[in-house]
Amino acid sequence: MPRGRFELVVSGSLVLPDGRLMDGDLGVDEGRIAAIAEPGALTGDERIEAGRHLVLPGVVDAHVHTRSEPAEGLTRATTAAAAGGVTTIVDMPYDDPTPITNVGAFIQKTEAVCREAITDVALWATIAKTGGLDEIEELVSAGACGFKVSTFETHPVRFPRIPDGELYLAMQRIHAAGSLIAFHAENDDIVRRLGARLAADGRSDASAHAAGRPPVTETEAVGRALELALATGARTHIVHATLQRSFERAATARTPPRRPACTTSSWTRASSCVRAFA
Repeated sequence: MPRGRFELVVSGSLVLPDGRLMDGDLGVDEGRIAAIAEPGALTGDERIEAGRHLVLPGVVDAHVHTRSEPAEGLTRATTAAAAGGVTTIVDMPYDDPTPITNVGAFIQKTEAVCREAITDVALWATIAKTGGLDEIEELVSAGACGFKVSTFETHPVRFPRIPDGELYLAMQRIHAAGSLIAFHAENDDIVRRLGARLAADGRSDASAHAAGRPPVTETEAVGRALELALATGARTHIVHATLQRSFERAATARTPPRRPACTTSSWTRASSCVRAFA
């Protein structure tokens, strides 16, 4: 077992990766677990004696909306997270009333995080429905961990549906900037058509929400997101998928693609041959 001096040493009942419990010391450097050793083996600038309490790694919650409801906010959300063992949250960009679509808004939010959060926080950014592509590189440079987008329009400004053409161009730039994109994947048109029919039938019960979202509303949008990912090379994450077929499509998309039978250049050469013999 390693020995040495660390920024922090926690002594207690350690929960190991294989599920075993071990009385011992845990050494932390730069916020990361750096060593596990027998009791008393490690020294640190700070030491916490946890006694018989369980010592577990902190959980990272990559999908949090602290400001979609302004009354919640960063302090309440991170306090609740810490109480549940979550030491890092990754906050979504759909703040009410203004989403995080530009560097100015991003910097203001990072300043709020420093004032209000009690856990570590990373921040997603997003893009405007149109006209926001030039913000992508600056947001990446400012520290955005990625870009969240939606194929369903929850709100025309705060949480819009991004048109496919805008998504394609955005994903090219996100890929070039070395960032990633996450999709809320629902087919907007089908949901709205079915929702309107249910409303006309007087349906406003909770089950109408599910009735207006048959499986194809998710799987079609997931497929569209994955095709855009394959076309642009952008690292892509599908959030809150619920269907086995969505996971199967994602698994298939991760398989290395086969060499195309006919590329643009080979088609051009073939067309020239056809014209020559016509």
